[in-house]
Amino acid sequence: HHHAHSGSGGVGFLISTEFLKFFRVTVLDSSTEGILWLKLEDKQDGSMSSACVCYLPPEGSSSNVNAQFFYETLLGQIYQFQNIGPYFICGDLNSRLGDMEDHILGTDNITERHIVDYKANRYGELFQEFLLSAESCILNGRKLKGPNDYTCISEKGHSVVDYVISPIDYLHLYDQVEIHSAYELFEKAGCVGRYNLNISDHSLITWKSSHYIMNSKQDTGKIKVSKKKIYNCEEVPQHFMNDLNIISEIQA
Repeated sequence: HHHAHSGSGGVGFLISTEFLKFFRVTVLDSSTEGILWLKLEDKQDGSMSSACVCYLPPEGSSSNVNAQFFYETLLGQIYQFQNIGPYFICGDLNSRLGDMEDHILGTDNITERHIVDYKANRYGELFQEFLLSAESCILNGRKLKGPNDYTCISEKGHSVVDYVISPIDYLHLYDQVEIHSAYELFEKAGCVGRYNLNISDHSLITWKSSHYIMNSKQDTGKIKVSKKKIYNCEEVPQHFMNDLNIISEIQA
């Protein structure tokens, strides 16, 4: 950002050279600011998956990002790439979900998440709509290896704004979710007091992913792509359906 004292903005992946010995990694999509998709292909069996990292600036930010457009774009990319195989999405979304449900109760048979941040914001409402439409849920508060915790800890307060997201159908592939505060990581590395560094107020989320092998006999051409229309009911015209012909048809 041009007002920042140093380079800022954008998203990226850090991939170990050891990982690259076993997987081919290519960029699927980097066309939208703050959203980056990678394709991961196993060099041995050819099975594929994808990974996405995101950053949505906070409400009131000078970046002037349309949050609804951001989530609609991300949803469209899921529809585009979901046939590749399993995927996960992670990043700082500045969306506080609070205690709102991230899945459809009574329909999706998954464990309830442990909640530490009960406050929601407007971005959180858009985030919930996105999760329901994408048939996905967050890993935060589920399949925990250790205690659940806030992902942003600062002088302004504590919140959960960083997430790992999984399709509900592939939730079984992810496990051992942990939240590590930046101070905790610096302390373990012996850096506290040794270096004059500004410690991030965001925490690190780690999790374990099981390798997924696609059945080579699967006919990927017949995979059904689910799509849902989203309607903005906040901008319904004042005289919507206020027509005598329409009223007559409804009453008939």
